[in-house]
Amino acid sequence: MKKLHFSPFAPKFSLLLALVLVTLLGSSNSVSAQGGPPLTIKGPQIKVVTAPPSPNPAYFPRDNRPETPQAATITVTYKIGDISGCPASVDSWSDIPPGESSTLQQAFERAVSTWEATLDSPVEIRVEATLENIGGSTLGYMGPYGTANWGTQPVDNVWFPYALADKINGGDLASGNYDITGKMTCRDDWNTDDASTDGDGYSGEYDFESVAVHELGHGLGFVGGASYDGATGNGGVRDDTNNFPWVYTCFTGSTNPGGRYLLNQNEFPEDSAPMGDVLTNKGGASNGGAAGVYFYGDHAVNANGGAVKLYSPDAWEEGSSYSHLDSVTFNGTAEDLMTPSIGPGDITRSVGPVTQGMFNDFGWTDPFNSEACASPTPNAVTMQGMATTYTSAFLVIEKNNALPFAIAGVLVIIFGAASIFLYRRK
Repeated sequence: MKKLHFSPFAPKFSLLLALVLVTLLGSSNSVSAQGGPPLTIKGPQIKVVTAPPSPNPAYFPRDNRPETPQAATITVTYKIGDISGCPASVDSWSDIPPGESSTLQQAFERAVSTWEATLDSPVEIRVEATLENIGGSTLGYMGPYGTANWGTQPVDNVWFPYALADKINGGDLASGNYDITGKMTCRDDWNTDDASTDGDGYSGEYDFESVAVHELGHGLGFVGGASYDGATGNGGVRDDTNNFPWVYTCFTGSTNPGGRYLLNQNEFPEDSAPMGDVLTNKGGASNGGAAGVYFYGDHAVNANGGAVKLYSPDAWEEGSSYSHLDSVTFNGTAEDLMTPSIGPGDITRSVGPVTQGMFNDFGWTDPFNSEACASPTPNAVTMQGMATTYTSAFLVIEKNNALPFAIAGVLVIIFGAASIFLYRRK
């Protein structure tokens, strides 16, 4: 009669299979450290303010790239807020300011087209833009809704703007909801012309399109989420509820030799004076390095030829500090767009190469380097030498919950075939 004999190697195969299964299932569970539904947060609203007139207004017109197809779709819902006190000539999106040739909405749509040609996403990006009398020196402010731990995130416990998370996910995570919200102020000295002349003709006007491009940039990811307590001098870079940073913060740090990242709580505890000092330009005095805070993402550093200085004035400016490029360093350069203010006559409608590099670091164009958000984070030298972690087979497995189980099934079949000895007659 036939009897079934098992290979003496079966126990070894069993042990090997168990180890592989534990590894794979562990990888699949690491996709979301929290479990449950994705988390959502309303991000900070980051503003741009007026600057004094300059004898040499910045002039960086919109990039005319007819060879570049639209790579993203941004749809805007235009709303009217509190317009009490607004001049009658600019209290509607369909108004044309005095002496101009385009409506406010047409100028905003041109700003939209700049980002549609700059970023790439298969998912519609939805914006709510409200026209309102903001008052004071603020020209506009916008910010993203954010999400974390949505299931296909490249790193756990980090806020990503919804528009970026949708792009990484390859599908809409919050269908029907706005990804970006914000306001533009009403004023009768707006410039809405779409002219290709130099900026001298706009010396007494603020460029509506430039402000719109700037603010959309904040909603798409140029947002740090830092806070500062003027009474205690303590600073932080994580939200109060979940203690998560925004993805922008993963790449920021002080200028100590080798770099010291703000996410390293061994050196910069959350809600601490050392963090507050860095955020208010006192890094040299209390943290052993040059003052200020810098952006260290590979793409941005390569475009800039070194670490990118962020706006960190001695006195904390809510809605401006940390979430802009340094004005002293970048005003009047190709990176003028994302500095914290715009003067009358300035035209800054173009996304500069350093800013584009920062968006690449966030994950808009290239795979996101999840090592940037490690805790404690590596120093700058290590950061610069990192290969993109998506090339790791285990991270590819991590990105697909079903894949570990499929591999496990195949291994079980192979194991069965290998461990059962061929039938043989006695």
